[in-house]
Amino acid sequence: MTPSPPPSSKSPDRSPGTQLTRKKKLVFSIALIFVTLVPLVALAEISIRLLSPVEFLHPRYQYSPEYGLILFESTRMVHSVPGKYEFHYTVNENGHRGPAVPTADSYSTRNIVVLGDSYAFGTGVDDGEEFATRLGEELGTDFTVINLGNPGWGLTQQIRRFYDTGRLYRPEVVVLQFSRNDLVDNLEYLVTTVPENSDTGFEFRTSNQKFGWVKKYLSRSIIQRSQLYNLVRHRGYKLIKKLTVRKAEKELATDPSAEISPAETLYMQLIGRFAEELSRDQITLLMISVNGQLDESLELRELVGELHHAGKLTYVEGEPWFENVTDYGSPEGHFWGVKGHAIVGEHLALEIRRLVQ
Repeated sequence: MTPSPPPSSKSPDRSPGTQLTRKKKLVFSIALIFVTLVPLVALAEISIRLLSPVEFLHPRYQYSPEYGLILFESTRMVHSVPGKYEFHYTVNENGHRGPAVPTADSYSTRNIVVLGDSYAFGTGVDDGEEFATRLGEELGTDFTVINLGNPGWGLTQQIRRFYDTGRLYRPEVVVLQFSRNDLVDNLEYLVTTVPENSDTGFEFRTSNQKFGWVKKYLSRSIIQRSQLYNLVRHRGYKLIKKLTVRKAEKELATDPSAEISPAETLYMQLIGRFAEELSRDQITLLMISVNGQLDESLELRELVGELHHAGKLTYVEGEPWFENVTDYGSPEGHFWGVKGHAIVGEHLALEIRRLVQ
């Protein structure tokens, strides 16, 4: 009987023809997935846009170790919900809204620096309609208003921006705009704190935000205009922010039985030290709140009142400015729209003239 030949040491699967077949199958599978997904994504994009459009901002913000997030310099931002509204925000070469004002050793005008979040920046109104610009128009050519407001910032970033940039303008008055979300925004980007063992100054630290790479690669991408992307992004961002704030609250909660939240305690520490520092430097701190939102924190409101009576800051109640006024909000959702910003700018001008006359 003739013995059978020994089995081949080469696997049939490794033959050139089989390898080519596998590559073809892989390419075919990828092409099939692509051909299947593209129509589905396109359908979802069109459906969201037509049935329930969501907000987009392009470009968004860039990551900053010093601030957590900042605006892109020399850019024009588009803020829209398709079919409902569209606003345009021009950011100058210094990374602020409005005309760029160069710093100098001396100034021919009296300078006003504005600090705040999206309300100071002017989210929900086009260029030239934000209250900082209206304030400058009301004050006239003897004054220059520098708007350092940035969307999404809390007091922790606003103070740092003042010491990095604002004080270089040698302002007579610093306008500080408050809104309720400043409290949690401080916890999201804790870049400024009050030193425990010092009666003066601040401690500046690097933001520990872990998703800076997302801003680096996606903030200027055309994907920011996608309805499907923003639907997912908004929900994901809310969850991440909630977890970040919760973690910061636990780290700052030295006394679990305290009646004041860690967010309120931090803001009170910051505003108290900031008012002291500016008073020492003979700079007037003028504080306003968005439509009574400061009153939602009784302890903070009480502290601001004490600082006001002590002459450390001037708090101006802005809610009466809107009595018997309607339709002053923005279709974007902010309490101040074109009419609202005009009202704030007009009344702020009166207060500033009273303070610096």
